[in-house]
Amino acid sequence: MKYEKVNEKLRIFSCSISDLTSEQAAHFLQLWEDGATLGMLSLFYDLEEDALVLNRDNKEYPKYLEMAEFVLSADDKTLESFEKSLPESTRETFYVIDNFKRQRKARQEVRIIEHQQPIYRYSPEGDVLRELCCIRNDWLLLSLVYNYGFIQGKRVERRRKNQKGGAKA
Repeated sequence: MKYEKVNEKLRIFSCSISDLTSEQAAHFLQLWEDGATLGMLSLFYDLEEDALVLNRDNKEYPKYLEMAEFVLSADDKTLESFEKSLPESTRETFYVIDNFKRQRKARQEVRIIEHQQPIYRYSPEGDVLRELCCIRNDWLLLSLVYNYGFIQGKRVERRRKNQKGGAKA
């Protein structure tokens, strides 16, 4: 499906109800209570397009666009207090946007991990993973998990160094 770009950097797009496929429309209606209409749709996450798609026919479209741009740009601490201030009627929309943000970040991490070399099976780390593999029998998955842990450790170390360097300045 072709969506209209609203904010390419944040992967926000829009469409009207008439642009939805019959499968999408049926899917949304199945999720909702009896009597719900597609006009109630505020936004949704399109996994195939990796896009947050807003219903531009919704009367609250400007409000939801503003919320999406804010949530996708804000840090976790800011979002925590923002969530508490939301009326109950908009929390579900907030959760969809926040979930999109978290899934997108996780996919970016996976793309980084996939570019790492698998752990050599006959190294000290490989010996431990090989033993775990006997239990789980999924070498590649264990190798990716190890690489992710290694990357996270490097990030913590860099943050620590940057904090120490910043404190001296």
